[in-house]
Amino acid sequence: MDPNLSFQMMQMLTCGVVAQSIAVAAELGVADLLASQLQTTAQLAVATNSDSEKLYRVLRFLASVGIFQLDAQGRWGLTPMADLLRSGVPGSVRAGARMLGRMSATYPHMTENVRTGKCAYQLAFGKPIFEDLP
Repeated sequence: MDPNLSFQMMQMLTCGVVAQSIAVAAELGVADLLASQLQTTAQLAVATNSDSEKLYRVLRFLASVGIFQLDAQGRWGLTPMADLLRSGVPGSVRAGARMLGRMSATYPHMTENVRTGKCAYQLAFGKPIFEDLP
């Protein structure tokens, strides 16, 4: 077996974790909070009403893939990728990241969707997507 194929498959299998972590940061508005100044995890946790330890883990993971950066004083900052998660900037993908994060709740229903033809979104949320979204 080609080990490169196994590596590629593992990358594909784990990309959902990256996507969901990005969606969490987008939902919390972390990039907007970092737009004007570097902040510690504790500051970000207060501003986002989040658990500091869990927020640190998400940000550290995102930093490992080039989204956000931590300086020597323990303050988080933006990278060019993180800048795309800001609201109202050209090329922003924040709204899309938030939407895709919500859509991840439909993933466990995909097998039933394929087998029965029932809408995965409706299975997950009990109503069609356009009734659910403002």
